[in-house]
Amino acid sequence: GHGQTAKGRKLKVKELTSAEVQKLSDAELTKVITQGKPHDMDGYADQLSKEEIQAMVAYVRELGKH
Repeated sequence: GHGQTAKGRKLKVKELTSAEVQKLSDAELTKVITQGKPHDMDGYADQLSKEEIQAMVAYVRELGKH
């Protein structure tokens, strides 16, 4: 969740516990996970079910509590 890998640093991955990520609405997080981000991240709409994406959003929220 911290983006501190070589690829994470290269892509400037945001720390999932950061205020910047945690301030996103559930709808915004769902959109990023589903559709990805241009030039940075592929979407997971074809690999994950709607329920799995919702579970990922919930997981990101839990990370923000620690």
